[in-house]
Amino acid sequence: MAVFDLTAPGVQTQTYQDKEGNLVTIGCEYTPYVQTRGVSKPLVKGGITRVWLTGPLSCEFTMDISPSGKITEAYDEAYTAIGVTVTSDNLTYSSTRATYKLTFQTPVYPILGSSGYLRAAISGDNLILSETIYGLNNFS
Repeated sequence: MAVFDLTAPGVQTQTYQDKEGNLVTIGCEYTPYVQTRGVSKPLVKGGITRVWLTGPLSCEFTMDISPSGKITEAYDEAYTAIGVTVTSDNLTYSSTRATYKLTFQTPVYPILGSSGYLRAAISGDNLILSETIYGLNNFS
C-alpha cells in the first residue's frame, strides 16, 4: 500500500524491486480544480487524478474527484504487458474507491492464468494505492 497526499498537486511516486529484480513503481498525478473567480484566495475544488503501476505488466487509469472528496468517475484505463498476455480487464468505481482488474496468462502458467488489480481509495486528504499484480504492497 502506498499513501499519497491529495493536498499536494503534481506527481508522487514510490518504487520497489520485486524478487525477480524488476523495478515496480506506483504513483499518482493530482491536478486540482482551482476556483479563482470571485474569491480573494484561490480555492481547490476537487480535481483529476491519474494513477499508475509500472513494471513488466503496467496499468493506469484516471478518476475525477469532487470538491467533497468523492470519486465521481473513473476512465481512460490502459495496460502494457511484456512477457504476459492480458485476457481481460475491467475498471469499476464507487464514491470511495476505483479498481482496475486485469486477468493475464504467463508462459509458466498459461492455462491457469492469474489476476490482480490496481486500486485507488480516498481516505480524507489521502489517496491510498494498493495492488495485487506484483503482491508487493510495501512500497517505500
